[in-house]
Amino acid sequence: MDREWMRLLQVLQEVAYDAGYLLIAEAPPDAAGFCLGQYNQVRARIVRLEPAVAAVFLPLPADASAVSVRIAARALAAHVQQRLRDARRAQVRTSLSNGLTWLNEQIGSLFNPNPMEMRRPHNDGYPQ
Repeated sequence: MDREWMRLLQVLQEVAYDAGYLLIAEAPPDAAGFCLGQYNQVRARIVRLEPAVAAVFLPLPADASAVSVRIAARALAAHVQQRLRDARRAQVRTSLSNGLTWLNEQIGSLFNPNPMEMRRPHNDGYPQ
């Protein structure tokens, strides 16, 4: 799942870059439409994965400018980036928690051994 989110983030970053490039370069007239289409497709996929995004990030209209596409793509990319950061933090927290639990068990077994394991047979050399 994180791999898909990473790919969506990369596409959004490329769309933002390309839309920004359109502002300074002589680009064909359909280039802005392509960036717009890419943004709307990625947004639609993100909405399917995380429906709450639909209320915050709206699809852009067909006549949106390259500036609008760039701003929207950067904003959505920032949201996806934060989501990935949060997921990674949760993963690290879980790993640390599991590691600390294991370490606590190991230390606990050193200092609080089972009394039955501490007994040694005492036979003074005589068979029992």
